[in-house]
Amino acid sequence: MTVFLFVSALVVFPSAARTHEWYPYECCAGGDCYAISPNEVEGLPDGSWKIKATGEIFAGPNANSLRKVRFSPDGGFHRCSKNKDRKASSLCLFIPLPNGS
Repeated sequence: MTVFLFVSALVVFPSAARTHEWYPYECCAGGDCYAISPNEVEGLPDGSWKIKATGEIFAGPNANSLRKVRFSPDGGFHRCSKNKDRKASSLCLFIPLPNGS
């Protein structure tokens, strides 16, 4: 019965089941990643991105930096912070592919 309920939940909520499948381990080792609103980040003129809640800056995707944004395969914005704590420092930031890419 428990297996049936789990499988039923996957059918009813498929996006919840797939959400963490694509996050890289270094960003989401323990379920640290989550979708965020586009209003929670700000694109800067130099191509970098700022997380408004923490003031952290991630370099643009083409920058030569270890701390740079990554593209999300689902076209949304995502952030990874320890235990999904929105006040904690960020591990990774995912942005949608630019239009026309």
